[in-house]
Amino acid sequence: MSRGINAVDAKITSADRWDDEMAKPGLLVADVFSSWVGPCEAVLATFKKLKTENIEDVRFVQVQSENIDALAKYRDKSCPHVLVLFSGVVLRVIRGPNAPLIERTVKEQIDLEKRGQPHKPYEDAGSSPILDAPGDISGSTLKLDPPAEGRDRTVAMIKPDAMNPAVVEQILNILSMNRFDVVKKRRVWLSNENVRQLYKEHEGRPYFEELMGYISSAPLLALILERENAIEALREVAGPANSKRAKEEFPKSIRGMFGTDQSRNAIHTAATAAEAAYEMEYLFGKEVKTFEESESADEPSATLARTFALIKPDAIAQGKMEDILQLILAHGYEIEKKKEVYISQDMAAEFFRKIQDKPYYQPAVNLLTSASASSLALILRGDNVISGWKEMIGPFDPTKAKEVSPNSIRALYGTDEIKNAVHGSDDEECAVREINLFFPKRPSMMNVRPMTGRQVDRPERTLGLIKPDGYPVHKEDIFARIKTAGFEVVCEKEFTFDRKVAETFYQEHKERPFYEELVTWMSSAPISAFVLEKVGAVRAWRDLMGPTNPQKAREEAPDSLRALFGSEAPRNAVHGSDSQQSAQREITLLFPDVSPVPPKPTQIVEEEAKASEKVDPPRAAAEQPAPAPAPADSNAPIAEQSPATDPASSAPTEPSEAKPADPAQDSTAPQDAAPAPIAAAEKVTSSRASLHKSQTLAEGQVVPKSQHGSQNLVSTAP
Repeated sequence: MSRGINAVDAKITSADRWDDEMAKPGLLVADVFSSWVGPCEAVLATFKKLKTENIEDVRFVQVQSENIDALAKYRDKSCPHVLVLFSGVVLRVIRGPNAPLIERTVKEQIDLEKRGQPHKPYEDAGSSPILDAPGDISGSTLKLDPPAEGRDRTVAMIKPDAMNPAVVEQILNILSMNRFDVVKKRRVWLSNENVRQLYKEHEGRPYFEELMGYISSAPLLALILERENAIEALREVAGPANSKRAKEEFPKSIRGMFGTDQSRNAIHTAATAAEAAYEMEYLFGKEVKTFEESESADEPSATLARTFALIKPDAIAQGKMEDILQLILAHGYEIEKKKEVYISQDMAAEFFRKIQDKPYYQPAVNLLTSASASSLALILRGDNVISGWKEMIGPFDPTKAKEVSPNSIRALYGTDEIKNAVHGSDDEECAVREINLFFPKRPSMMNVRPMTGRQVDRPERTLGLIKPDGYPVHKEDIFARIKTAGFEVVCEKEFTFDRKVAETFYQEHKERPFYEELVTWMSSAPISAFVLEKVGAVRAWRDLMGPTNPQKAREEAPDSLRALFGSEAPRNAVHGSDSQQSAQREITLLFPDVSPVPPKPTQIVEEEAKASEKVDPPRAAAEQPAPAPAPADSNAPIAEQSPATDPASSAPTEPSEAKPADPAQDSTAPQDAAPAPIAAAEKVTSSRASLHKSQTLAEGQVVPKSQHGSQNLVSTAP
């Protein structure tokens, strides 16, 4: 950065000088501040960076707001506001020293100017960002009596993580004890666009996409509250935004009692009178079609119940399993049990017995019983969970769901009446029957291999990567931990991602804001890829890696790989498949000559052979013909596991890193869903001398055919 370039073109303290600047043509970027705070150093640094890149394209100024009536709304503010203008017309208002958003906005406007395209004026629901008070909205439809003398009003939102009726009741009691009157309340389900409007000052910050996804994940309760000094009093009762700090310093605050982290902190509060006015009008005054309002403002009584849920193969194939699990947890429900299942024809017939006369019966059975398709069975527990889960999943037909409940799971992830992503029990009787079917108290012959009558634990395979920040510096330490954990390294190679292959590898996250940065980084330097095998390999490898965010890993799993070697997501040292389906896809992409499914254990082969040779005793043989060997049932369920319980585990960082279901696969997993398994003697290895060779995958090429070599080494680099 050149030392000869000034970061700002002018420092403005008078109305006349501000009017002169507004009259000039071209782009103007202004840091507006109060005199008692002074100009923001972080904004100044951003200006200097932009100034060196676009010195002739934009003017940068610092503006003290006290003596400029047009900027009266920005007086007495501790937070800086950056105005982006073109020929005196405001294009954007950015609250706070948000460097990425400032840079992106300025560069976008410069690009529009270079291409001769018009600049879009700033729009804020009819308000002027300079002359009107923030939050003023013309044409208000909210009709309320004025507050009592000496009292004022504010807005609160009870967030999805606290929408358990019992928790809602406790929060309302706390508010009542602190002399708040509830003037109005409304149960709403916000769309992404609604959240963007309410949290627009946060847009562009690293956590914004996660926050938006979380707030729009389930219904919340909006409140208009009244008392004296309502805004400050509510913020004091709510506690610090960071729930961890709230628990340590203000344990009796709402966030201290019910919050989990920075975003999932139970309650939102307006920071200023202007914000309260805007949010009040937006949430209660205007008709927003995507809001789902309950018939009554009163919350249902707390009735603890259980229901059955099934995430279907079509949703799992789309990579949406973890998203759906996070929606469940964000809604406040407990996942009591879950297991991955391959559903047999008999199970499907029993499951769908109520619709056997319907035309869609057979297609529904075919979807669940496909040889390569697994489903995730869940027992959900919570207050009013049966009706609540049905509300979350939406109408049976995704097309109708998109019209009447656009934020429901079927609207988001379903495609038709058969592939509609999820199932939920209709009523209590149905829930009991379906839970007993998929989670029987005693082993059922419907759920085990008919030949042997019992289940045998069977290994599975998963894919691991050592990312550019961990390779090669931490490779030996990571592989030492892998060996200690009892994994078999089936094969390993070192290479540099071709960008096209990296885009394919992360294709399910193409619409996410971090996608481009992630793909660019992962294809920027050599990495190590390997296939691991053991019983429960997917879950075991993810447990060894630890939480996606290295900071969280250091708090919750200090001995995990990401805690030891990661810095910040997605630079968290290692990657692991999040499910068996992901493992099969990723292994096939990077190791096309290696089967993603292990060979059958010798024990299973021997038992099947013995079972096929069995005949009835001679006495019985005289009375009836010897039975033919029973066909192997490839649809038995996979072993059960305990669920992840932390609803905050998802981060707006590297894809697919939340904890998955533990598919500890039994002897019944299908073999025709993947390439034929390699024999044990054909496991691919090579000499350690090749570990320092790197290869680049050319476009259209995935992985060269692996080389054979020594059994005690792990590289397959050619």
